[in-house]
Amino acid sequence: MNAPLRLAIVDDYAVVVAGVASLLAEERIEVVETAAGLPISTDVDVVLYDTFAQVDHRGVDLTDFVRDSGAKVVLYSWNLRPELIEQAIAEGSIGYLSKVLTGPAIVEALERIISGEIVILTGDHETSVGGAGDWPGRSVGLSPREAEVIALIARGLSNEEIAERAHVSGNSIKSYIRSAYRKIGIERRTHAVLWALANGFAPDFERTIVPALRLRPADPASIDLANQPERNHLLGSDVNLTPREREVLALIVAGLSNSDIAAELHLTPNTVKSFIRTGYAKIGVTTRAQAVGWGVEHGFPTARPGI
Repeated sequence: MNAPLRLAIVDDYAVVVAGVASLLAEERIEVVETAAGLPISTDVDVVLYDTFAQVDHRGVDLTDFVRDSGAKVVLYSWNLRPELIEQAIAEGSIGYLSKVLTGPAIVEALERIISGEIVILTGDHETSVGGAGDWPGRSVGLSPREAEVIALIARGLSNEEIAERAHVSGNSIKSYIRSAYRKIGIERRTHAVLWALANGFAPDFERTIVPALRLRPADPASIDLANQPERNHLLGSDVNLTPREREVLALIVAGLSNSDIAAELHLTPNTVKSFIRTGYAKIGVTTRAQAVGWGVEHGFPTARPGI
């Protein structure tokens, strides 16, 4: 590849995202963005979705990743049941990677995906990394599966619901619960919920973007410097954005979702979508990532602006 692969890592738990980023830190990729509980806002090649506490990725709308980021979506999971892999591929994922894979094996798989392949690696012939990365509860000895079970208990799921999502027997779930309770020193489910919420099991909502990597480097050969117009950085005035279109775009650049923008501006979701469509048409973009890149280039703040 001529340029490093640009990667975003997503999960509902910041500690999990940080663990995956650490695993890949020394590899030949650029981890541009990590996000917990938030949509991707940068122009990346691949979104690596860690399924911790989703188990069978129920509730994860892969089409939203594909539509909003324009990137290829790859699931990263302990759960390798064939029907779950088939479902993920059918819903738009371009890859499904086991968590036993080493960093180099993950990067090699991602590069194959960028080249156009659909890659499924279960790690059957890979040396297990023995729980590389991080997850809530690891510091007290919880295994990844025990931690996922505690996370789902904290979300209010019953044993039966957890067993259904994890595709294991009810007795297996009870075994994980007994083992986890023993490690964290509690006996009751209510105590487990309280312990979980006090020890990092509440889903996070945060984003980290490497400033130097926010914008994809331009190909120098594609830039005609002689014909570049002087740029106007007056927040969209050069393309005749209306005040409301400018407000919506500014909030997109700041990382807000459509529903958050609707609440912020007291608009309906359909009205927000209408402003996005007309704004995108005026600035010449088609994806959210492209809109963020355009906004940053034209001086829109990347923190929530005081509009």
